[in-house]
Amino acid sequence: MKTWIMGLLLAGSMAFGEAVGPNLVKNPGFEEMTADGAAMHWSCDPSVYRVVDGGRNGGKCMSFTNGDPNVYRLCSIALDCEPGTMYEFSCWVKTEDVQGEDGGATLCLEGYDKGAYLGGGYPVGVKGTSDWIQIRSQWQIPEMANHAVLDVYVNKGMTGKAWFDDVSCRRYYPPLMGSLTANLYRGLAAEGPIEFRGGLSLGTWNATPADVRGSFRIYTADGQLITTFAPTEVTERYAAAVIDAAELSNGKYRLVADFSLKDGTHQGTSECRFEKVAALPKRRNYIDGHRRLIVDGKPFFPLGMYWGSVNEADLVLFSKTAFNCLMSYNPPDDTATMDMIDRHGLKILYSVKDIFHGIHGCPKDITTEAEEQAFIQRKTERFKGHPALLAWYINDELPSTMMERLDGRQRLMEELDPDHPTWVVLYQYHEISRYLNSFDVIGTDPYPVPGDLGEAGVQARAVRQQTNGQRAMWQVPQAFDWACYRDTEEARSKTRPPTEEEMRAMSWMAIVNGANGLVYYSFFDLKRPVVKIPFEESFGRVCRVAEEIKRFVPVILSIEAAPQVKVVKGGIDVRVWSHEGRTYLLTVNGKKTAVNAQVSVNKGFADASNVLGTQGGVTWKGTVLDLEFAPYEAKMIVLQ
Repeated sequence: MKTWIMGLLLAGSMAFGEAVGPNLVKNPGFEEMTADGAAMHWSCDPSVYRVVDGGRNGGKCMSFTNGDPNVYRLCSIALDCEPGTMYEFSCWVKTEDVQGEDGGATLCLEGYDKGAYLGGGYPVGVKGTSDWIQIRSQWQIPEMANHAVLDVYVNKGMTGKAWFDDVSCRRYYPPLMGSLTANLYRGLAAEGPIEFRGGLSLGTWNATPADVRGSFRIYTADGQLITTFAPTEVTERYAAAVIDAAELSNGKYRLVADFSLKDGTHQGTSECRFEKVAALPKRRNYIDGHRRLIVDGKPFFPLGMYWGSVNEADLVLFSKTAFNCLMSYNPPDDTATMDMIDRHGLKILYSVKDIFHGIHGCPKDITTEAEEQAFIQRKTERFKGHPALLAWYINDELPSTMMERLDGRQRLMEELDPDHPTWVVLYQYHEISRYLNSFDVIGTDPYPVPGDLGEAGVQARAVRQQTNGQRAMWQVPQAFDWACYRDTEEARSKTRPPTEEEMRAMSWMAIVNGANGLVYYSFFDLKRPVVKIPFEESFGRVCRVAEEIKRFVPVILSIEAAPQVKVVKGGIDVRVWSHEGRTYLLTVNGKKTAVNAQVSVNKGFADASNVLGTQGGVTWKGTVLDLEFAPYEAKMIVLQ
C-alpha cells in the first residue's frame, strides 16, 4: 500500500478490462508475402521496411533499418473498426541502437473521416537495444470515423534498427466498474456531504441500472471497517453514494466499491482514499466543490491561449481582449516578466510539463528524478507567491506508462505549492480514468478542423464521464491551421483554419459538457507564414468568440439552484444554470446535420428566448421546449 500523503486522491485500484474477439489485423506476423517479397495487406516503404526471418517465435517479422534522422516512414494497415468502439492494440518490438529524442519503436491506431485525421492512440515506444517487448494500449475509435489505420513505426527523427511481430487489434471491454472519485479537492473533507461516484460500463455488457448490485465500504487507513452502505443512485454512467463528513472522525480513510450484475457476472471493484480534517486549509487559488477555479476568494473562468514565449508587445495586444490568461511553452524565468504579465492584468499557466528526464524537451542537465525534483522545487519557491501565477501546467500528453512518475509529480506539487492547482492536457481522452491521481484539472485538445467538429463534444463528454463529473475541466479548442504542422505544400493544401463559427461551436460544445475554462491553441500559430489568412483576421476571430463567452461567464460560474432538465428528443447536449432570477439553458447540436430537439423542464415558465447566435428556432408549451438547430449550432435559452 502506498504511504499516506496529504491530498492523495481519488482513483485507486480497479479491475482490468479485457480484449476479446477476432484479431482485426490481417497477416499479423508478416508470414504472408507477395511475389516480390512484400507483406500482404501492409503498406510499407521497402527502403526502410522489409520482411525478414527471426521473428519472435521463429517465423518472420517486419524489420526497420534507418540511418537518416530526416527519413520518417510508417508501415500501415487499414482496419475494419467500428466507430465509437474501444479497441486494444498491441505488437511485440525488438530494437538495436534506436537513438533520438522521441519515443522509439512503437505502434499507433488512428481514426479518419474521409481522409481527415480525427486522432489516435500513441503508446510510448522502445529505445536503445532490447529483446522482444510487448507494447499494448487501448483507444476508442471516434464516432465520426469512417476508417481506421494501424501503423508500426519508429518515431520521427530517430535512427537504428527495429523488428515488429505479432500485431493485434481486438475489441476492448472495460471493467464493469472503473474509476472511483469524490467531490473533494485534493482528497480533503471538513464538513458537509461527500459524494462518491464509481464509473460504470453498463452499455458494454448490455445492462441497465436495474441490473446492478453492490455496496460501498469505508475503512480506516489501518484496515478497520467503519461502515457499509448501498448506493443512493445508479445511472448508466455511475453508482453514487453520499455520506456526511460529520459522521467521520478526523483521519485518513479508504473507500472500496464492489459491484456486479445481478446474475453475478462482470464483477468490478475500485477504491479511493480521502482524509477528514477539522478545517480545510486556506488557499489562494483552488478548485471548489462546483469544479470552479477560485482565485483570491472569487470564481474565475480561465480564458486564454497557448503562447510560445512572452514579450510586452504581445501582452499589450492580448490585454485589450477578453482573454485573462496565457500558457507559454517558454515560461518566464525572471520576476520582471512575471511582474509584466501581472501589470497587464493577465495570469499565467506556468509550464513545467517537460521536467521528466528521458522525454523529448527535458533540459539536458536533468538526468535523474532527484534533479527533476530539485528543478521543480526551485521554480515553485520562486513563483508560487507571485500574483500572476494561476496554475501549474504539469503534463502535456505524456503516456500512461509513466503513471507512477506522473502521480508522484502531482503529490510533489501539492506539497510544494498548496495554493495553486495543477492542470494537464491529454489527447488520450479514453484513458483519463487512469490519470486521476495525477492532476487537479484536466483538459483534452481535439483539433478536428477541417474534419467533423463533433469531436470537440465527444472528447468533452469523455472527460466528464471518465471523471464521473467530479473534476474540473479546462478544454483546449482549435484556433490554428493544421498547415503549421504539415511538411509539404500538397499536405498544407488540404488544411484550413477554423472559421469563427466553427471556433464558436467547438467552444460551446466544451462548455455544455462541463468545461469551466478554455485555453485556445494557439496564439503563436496564427503568426506563422504558412497560414492562409492574416494574423489580424485570425486573431480577430478567436477574440470575438472569447468576448461572447466572457459575456456569459457570470452565468456559467453561477451555483444558484437550477431546475432539472431532460432531453426527450434529438440527442443534443444541455447544461442548465440559474442566475439572478433567470434560468439559462445552454443547448448544443454537436452533429453535422440539422436537428429538431425537445427538452423538458421540471417547472413551468412564461417565456423562452435565445440570446446566443442566430435568433429563432425556439417554441415552448407548458414545460417543454421545441428547438430547431442548424448543424453544430449552440443556443443559450433564457426562461422566465
